[in-house]
Amino acid sequence: MTKKILLLAALAAGVYGAEAQQLWSSGFNVLSGTANGTQPGSGNNLESSATIAGWNVTGYDVAAVVQVTNTDWALLVYGKGGPFDPDVATATTGVAADANGAKYWVSLDIGPGVFAYAPRASQAADTLQVNLLNPNNTVIASSTFNPGAWAGTETFHQVEFSYYGDGSGDVRVQLLAGDPALGDYVGSINQVSIWASDPTPEPSTLALAGIGLAGLIGCRRKKQ
Repeated sequence: MTKKILLLAALAAGVYGAEAQQLWSSGFNVLSGTANGTQPGSGNNLESSATIAGWNVTGYDVAAVVQVTNTDWALLVYGKGGPFDPDVATATTGVAADANGAKYWVSLDIGPGVFAYAPRASQAADTLQVNLLNPNNTVIASSTFNPGAWAGTETFHQVEFSYYGDGSGDVRVQLLAGDPALGDYVGSINQVSIWASDPTPEPSTLALAGIGLAGLIGCRRKKQ
């Protein structure tokens, strides 16, 4: 019985993420920028023209970031408002995640956001777009997500999507507004990662492992 419990415990540990292989991950912690006061509602510190390691950001509000905690910053993504250009953030490092026919996953921590001007806050229908670029800047995969409407606080939830490599070379992540014509901050991004395996365990697998482990432990207690 002890061996069975140890075996199932090992299985459960694997289900909870030992098999998830992270190939690349990046946050948006600011190195330098121009202080722009505080975020409406949350009171979080804001900076624009920030330098972010590993990212090239172009557009109207270049590298606008919000301080979530003392050492944690999130990127704010602005759509195109009037004559302004939409924000586009592109990773500068290529990731070996494009083997022909292989399946990969991209995960992000996203949420609503706003910079200093409250009317330009994220709206319920706003979307963030994530592109995977090959060395020729061709989009080989893309997905859009809805961060939600701004409600006064920077809150994040994890989203993910999968894609298949086409063997065209190392990929780079690109982030922008799903509708570049929108003149508001379509959302904030706190973390982005590329995985060789699904970072989120299947709920049914987790439940099965939990039930099995509980059952074996119960049997052991009865035997004792």
